[in-house]
Formats: sequence, structure tokens, C-alpha cells
Amino acid sequence: MIKRVKEIAYMRAFAALSIIMIHSTSGYINTGFLGSAVNQIPRFGSPLFVMMSGFILYHIELNRPSVSYLYFFKHRFLKVAIPYLIWTVFYTTFSLKSQLLGGFGTEQLAGIFKIYLVNIFTGTGYVHLYFILIMIQLYSIFPLLKRSIEKNITVAIALTVFISLTFQMLIYIHRLGIITLPDLGIAYATLFPGWLFIFAFGILLRIKLDQITDFWQKRKTLCLLSWLTLMVIAVFEVRITKVEISLRPVITLYGVFTFFTFYLFFEKLKNLVTPGTDRLIEWVANNSFEVYLVHPFILNMLVIFYSWPGYIGALGLYMFAVIFTCLSILILNWVRWQIRALSFKEAGVVDSK
Repeated sequence: MIKRVKEIAYMRAFAALSIIMIHSTSGYINTGFLGSAVNQIPRFGSPLFVMMSGFILYHIELNRPSVSYLYFFKHRFLKVAIPYLIWTVFYTTFSLKSQLLGGFGTEQLAGIFKIYLVNIFTGTGYVHLYFILIMIQLYSIFPLLKRSIEKNITVAIALTVFISLTFQMLIYIHRLGIITLPDLGIAYATLFPGWLFIFAFGILLRIKLDQITDFWQKRKTLCLLSWLTLMVIAVFEVRITKVEISLRPVITLYGVFTFFTFYLFFEKLKNLVTPGTDRLIEWVANNSFEVYLVHPFILNMLVIFYSWPGYIGALGLYMFAVIFTCLSILILNWVRWQIRALSFKEAGVVDSK
């Protein structure tokens, strides 16, 4: 087992809460500099989430190696793919509620079925589901990526840097209107090559965590200044280019330095927090995937019932989104526990017969 694993748990919780911040402030981007800045500052959340996924998946594989790709598919891949399918159906149904409630004939049914299929294969079921589709792609190539990194870590990481940087730059200059990329029927940012490096970097962190963090431990000031500089660049770059997506080179680098900076911070923080706060952070970390899946629905409900005006409103929207998302997950976990307990009870009755 690795040392200082608690910092990784804190980082997972931090990434999940940062992504809620991105989505809860998206409606304030055009309200002025502050609205735009508050939306861009937590943009490290997306690369950090991918990074932690690579880190944790490799950590699991080291402790409980998959004996075959079939085993990996069943015990790792499906844990991401099945929730994606379920929540795509849920969010698509939610988006189509007026059409579904209004009734439909055979032709309309075919069109609705096509919407479900398109959403599943393109990640367009709701604003955030494209990201889970990215994770499904990265999980599917993980066994190959793992072997490549273990065989020659320098070459493998360098290759992922080249692939991701090239892909990100193509998307970036396309967004600037300098070039026009061909229409693939799916957003380029939803394809895995742009995220490949950050996922591989998470694997690298698991392999070299002590060496990398010890390096920055001796250079804390440089690390903090680099992080602050990248944050400022990210904020002002958007004001100039209007390219607001998270998949761009400066955000990728921003995400990397966010890990270094906050890992060092969490090293100190973990010894200062109360046991209750520590358990709360661990709970958010353990449920970070569910937090990501649930929070857009909560945000949608909150916006329906109140307008949340101004920057105070934005803060309130974020806080209530976090609170109600966590409460919703507690309820969902309780329901799952009840269903599981009932299934075990029924299995026991069958066995007794």
C-alpha cells in the first residue's frame, strides 16, 4: 500500500466539489469579470477528476490485479459503464418529459428511441454525461496503457503528452475559428485522446508519488507561484479568446499543478481537521462519482424554484447544490442498501427451502 493515501481521498473530494462549482456558476459567466473568473478558477476539477481516476484504477490493479481483460471488464469497466447507461436514460427521460407526458404515436416513438441511442453513444444525455463517456473510453484502453507505461514509462508518457497536446490544440484553434474540423457526429472534447495524458499522469503519480511529491516539497514556493500564474492565465485567456472549455492546454497544466499544490496543502491539513470533518471529506471522496452524476439534476431543480440573482445568489446556489446533492446520495445509498438487504433475505428464504 502507498503512503499518505488520505491526501488522495481529499483530492477526490476537492475535485468533485470543484466540478459542482463549475456547473453552478456557468450561468454567471457573462455577468462580468468576477462571474467569468469564478467559473474558470475551478476548471482544474475536470483534469483532476481524470487524474484521480487513473491513479485509483492503477492502485486497485496493483492490489487486486485483473487476471484477464474479461475480469477487468466485469469488475472495473462495468462499474463505470452501467451507471452511465442508467443515468443517460434518466437524464434523457427528464429532458423529454414534456414529450413523453404528451403522448406519442409510432413515428414519434421511433424518434424518441433514436434520441436515447444518440445520447448514449455521444454523451449528450445531459450537460455532464460526456465526461463519463470519456472515462468509459479511458477505462477500455487502461490495460494497454498500463502495460505500455510499465514497459517504458518515459516513452509512454511522452507519447501521451504528444497525442493530448496535439488533439487539444486542434480543438482550441477550431474554437478560435482558425481551422474547421470535420463533423464526426460527436464533440471532439468527448473523445479520449485529449484526456489521455492526464489519465496516464494519474498512473504515473501512483507509480512515482513519493519521488514527485518530495521534489515539490522542497520547492513549495515555486509550486504555488506556478499554480497561481496558471490560474491567472486561465482566467484572462477566456476573457480574450472566449474559449471556455476545460479541455485546453493551459487547463491541463493548471490541473497538474493543482495536484502538486493541494497535495502539499492536504499533507498539513489532514493533521488539523477534526475526526468528524475527516469522515465527511472521506464520505464525499468515496461518493465522488455519485456526486458527479447527481448534482446537475439538483442544480436544475434549484434553478426552477428560484432565480439565484447576483454573486450572493451564485454562492447560495453552489452551497445548496452541494448540500442537496449529498442528501440525495444518502437517500440513494439507503435505497440501494434496502434493496440489497431484501435480495439477501429472499435468497436466504430460497436456500432454506
